[in-house]
Amino acid sequence: MKLHFDLGQDIFVERNVGKAQIKATSTILGAREPNYLIIDMPQHESKTMFLRAAEDCIVRFFSDGRMVGFRALIVKAILEPVPMAVLRYPEEYEQKTLRRHDRVDCNIPTTLTLDDAAAAAKTAAGLLKNDKGAGLSGSEAGGLAPMSATIINLSQGGLQILLPIYDEGNPRGAAGLVALGVAVAQHPLYRLDVLEALYAQEIRLHMGFDIPPPVETRFNEIACEVRWTIRQKENFFLGVRFVDPPEEATRSIGAIIEHQFKHFFAPVKPV
Repeated sequence: MKLHFDLGQDIFVERNVGKAQIKATSTILGAREPNYLIIDMPQHESKTMFLRAAEDCIVRFFSDGRMVGFRALIVKAILEPVPMAVLRYPEEYEQKTLRRHDRVDCNIPTTLTLDDAAAAAKTAAGLLKNDKGAGLSGSEAGGLAPMSATIINLSQGGLQILLPIYDEGNPRGAAGLVALGVAVAQHPLYRLDVLEALYAQEIRLHMGFDIPPPVETRFNEIACEVRWTIRQKENFFLGVRFVDPPEEATRSIGAIIEHQFKHFFAPVKPV
């Protein structure tokens, strides 16, 4: 796999401070292969973790279901006009798969229904108290209505979901919601803070989606659990695993993956 970096891509930066190993968050500001990476000065617990030239750090990030990591030399630390650091572009890296099953990229519409819909409605209402309605139908006790999303990666063990992020100042997110057919009144439910609160790790939910031809099977309530979340630019991603999926679901997903591998491309095998 060739490394690819996007502007604004989220990364983790680790370095030793005394006897402690500190893990901080940062973003990619620029990249020029094979020379350098430019990153924001990392943040740890709301404080800046200043990097120093000539020291090493470890960089990690998610890519297509894998955790990728490499050691990088800090070439230069810049404080003005904003704190940033220049890293040497990695010549070597390691990767670890986060999946145990073959998978296939896809573009399948889905609906997400949280197990505790009433609690979810109260959480959303609390965050959206200044947004009248905000897609909450009836009383809070009535529960949160299903939310539309897109499955972008599918396996027999779970899948990856994309939800556009709603931001009044960024029309690209709103365009993604319109494409999903989300009513305007529901757009605030796709604010980043609401998504992070509703779909936290280990939250249980049910999904409804169609397996496309030639399998053509409809599933209305597949139980899932959120394993990880990440934001990249205007999108919010969920990694979920199936919880006791029905045999028909496992068989149908396996059949569509086998069809794709046979007729279109070779499988990406777990490492």
